[in-house]
Amino acid sequence: MKSIRILGIGGQGIAFSGWLLGYAATLSGLYASVHHSYGAEVRGGTVTSNILIDEKPIENPYRDVFDVYLVLHSFGWKNVDTDQEALIIADEDIAMKNSPSDIEISWKPFDKIAHEKRLPINMIALGYLAKIGVIEYTSLKKAVETRGKNIKENIMALDIGYNL
Repeated sequence: MKSIRILGIGGQGIAFSGWLLGYAATLSGLYASVHHSYGAEVRGGTVTSNILIDEKPIENPYRDVFDVYLVLHSFGWKNVDTDQEALIIADEDIAMKNSPSDIEISWKPFDKIAHEKRLPINMIALGYLAKIGVIEYTSLKKAVETRGKNIKENIMALDIGYNL
């Protein structure tokens, strides 16, 4: 089973990213469970998306321990369990504040690229997750294509993230 936690703020597409990962997993013939948590704020509040992916049905969709943490804003650090061994990927600009100094973090320029290319940060980050084997790139691309909004821009962002 793969377990992924995506953390950020409202407006970054965190919940949509979780949904896309889950949908892409089902397109690959896998089972997925997606659970979101967010505050009452529409934009600017903390958002968390927990995704479980497995080859067999998922009996319990809730986890306290995750294999991969993707932190896209500094608000997310309060929801990262630093006492466990996990792959932690974080944005090198907007997630730097309040980051723990005693753990290994893979820093990536997701926000910088998003602003330079005028593309969504979440799609760039998802492309990177596909690169490291969290999800199959072809399934992720197909999930974006069938979603029907901003397809061209989202595919470009996936490609950039995949080629980081």
